[in-house]
Amino acid sequence: MSKKYKERWNELLINMRFRESQDAPNNDTTDHRNPFEKDYSRLLFSPPFRRMQDKTQVFPLNESDFVRTRLTHSLEVSTIARGIGMSVEGELIKKHFLENEKQGHIVSLLSTACLVHDIGNPPFGHFGEAIVQNYFKKYLKDITPDSGFKDKYQRKWEKVEIEDLINFDGNVQTFRILKKLQFYKDEHSYNLTLPTLACIIKYPYSSLDGNKKEHKNVTQHKFGFFNSEKKDFEFIWSKLKLSPNSRHPITYLVEAADDITYLACDVEDGCKRGIITMETLEKYIEQYLKTSNCTELDKKLVADFEASKNEQQKNFKGHFDVIIQMFRVNSQGYMIDAVIKNFIKNHEQIIGGSYCKNLLDESDAKNIKELFRELAKLIHKNKEIIQMEILGERVITGLLETFVKAINSSNRTKTKELEGKIYELTSSSYRHIFETYKYVGNESYANCQFAIDSIAGMTDNYALSLYQKILGIKI
Repeated sequence: MSKKYKERWNELLINMRFRESQDAPNNDTTDHRNPFEKDYSRLLFSPPFRRMQDKTQVFPLNESDFVRTRLTHSLEVSTIARGIGMSVEGELIKKHFLENEKQGHIVSLLSTACLVHDIGNPPFGHFGEAIVQNYFKKYLKDITPDSGFKDKYQRKWEKVEIEDLINFDGNVQTFRILKKLQFYKDEHSYNLTLPTLACIIKYPYSSLDGNKKEHKNVTQHKFGFFNSEKKDFEFIWSKLKLSPNSRHPITYLVEAADDITYLACDVEDGCKRGIITMETLEKYIEQYLKTSNCTELDKKLVADFEASKNEQQKNFKGHFDVIIQMFRVNSQGYMIDAVIKNFIKNHEQIIGGSYCKNLLDESDAKNIKELFRELAKLIHKNKEIIQMEILGERVITGLLETFVKAINSSNRTKTKELEGKIYELTSSSYRHIFETYKYVGNESYANCQFAIDSIAGMTDNYALSLYQKILGIKI
């Protein structure tokens, strides 16, 4: 049995890219990094990664130096993931499921995937995704069977192309960026290893087959790739010998690391901003961790909280910042431990492709996760966030209206025309990819995707500034 698992992990950790890579000058043998550490370096030094420093995590356009951005969130997720990876890898080696020579590979793969899991998110956070979705629901509403699925340009749309845009998702855009949009040499973007690309895809379904939010299989709740990258997805899955609708096993840990990080840290930010008070926190702890179905982890966390509160009230007059920080640290520690145990417990199902649940939801830390999930809802009702989301709706919708019209125009290559000037405002790198490696199919779909690429790649402040300049309210 252990031999079978070793062989399967070797297949899942294969060092293969879309084209052969030369990472070190003259194939320098002093470079002892594993393939996924090389991926990490490529991504860390790239412009899309740096842009996350001015992209919303929870609080848009915030001037505070404390509140997390997409960049700091991603670094935190990657760090949590590295710790999880070390423990999982150690257990797999101890059980003889993973070769000793592969030590460090799961750690690097997991931390790399987590580093860029949010790189495709548009400005203004998750609300930005909803804005894009709503725009295209209106823009494409007349493209129906009655119209022969043709738009005003008499271009015929496939149903999957429509579903791609009206269900736009930042995670799907992440795969598109990593596989195609960051231009270095060719259409292979960063030319990452196939396992790194596979681990980004949480939902291995097209937009037609996925987006079943009520389905008991969590991997089908959304979708994982646009039709424009369907062949890339199929190539990766075939080389890694993954069944069509199963995840790469490490993806379950990517999802867990993200959940553990953002749930606890978003609540910590909310406490720091005064949105969640000590009284509120105590009320929710009572409701979710002191119940008849509480676990031993719940009891330990409550005890930690009470001890921390008593210590701080004694030494620092109950300083809430310190209490919530300790609560976040302890909560994350218990969730990490629960996820590691659940992964090892379900290893056979996970590596076999039949597991279809959320590791944290099915662990002994499920009540802790639910506590943070409910607390986070209070944050998103905050008036400051709502005001910024309304601003984001104006900005992203306005930019989409401007870009989609210009890119679909026959005048877009004429620099003396308005559409040509707008076209020149797009990223030169994205524009090169768009013009050189054309989508084989509906031109309107490709044009709309390019408009999304251009806007989703913007930072919050750049999107706002460009929108104001286009409207003439800022010079």
